[in-house]
Amino acid sequence: AIAPPPAFAGLAEVAVLLVKLLLGPKWAASAAVLALLAPFGFLLCLLSIVGAALMGLGRSQAQFRLTVLSGVASCLGGLAGAPFGLKGVALGLSLGAVAVTPVYFQALARELRMGLAALAGELAPPIVAALAMLAVVFALRAASRGTSEWAQLILAVGGGLLSFTAILALMYGRRLLSDVR
Repeated sequence: AIAPPPAFAGLAEVAVLLVKLLLGPKWAASAAVLALLAPFGFLLCLLSIVGAALMGLGRSQAQFRLTVLSGVASCLGGLAGAPFGLKGVALGLSLGAVAVTPVYFQALARELRMGLAALAGELAPPIVAALAMLAVVFALRAASRGTSEWAQLILAVGGGLLSFTAILALMYGRRLLSDVR
């Protein structure tokens, strides 16, 4: 649950550089679509973890219902965005995932017999660290505008990785160390 938040938050911020440098100018138009799909990718990972937890608790029926709901919401979001082109579909998919996320967390909290606030507290550190990391990456990108694009990408990725790790360690350090042991 720790890796997807910074990966997708960072992807949303460096999509233009990433596509330009790794795929070339022919793919430039796909950068905006990639950035719009980043929330969908993040939430898909997060919801998969919730689904795995439900399966581990023996609640495969609940997981199946949530998967169907997620599929329907994604399809409806994509269809709603279709009149606006590929970017609209990408945004619609992300919004569909956003719409079902609270339902997933309510189901998990119910099965774990814990309140939503307690569950949110368990999940908050990597998400808060990813949001803070995004601010750092944004600032690094702005400060490095005069450098080469490769330097900008390396600085953004390296700075993002370091800031996420430092922020997460400050917020969650002891717990993280005990989980690793």
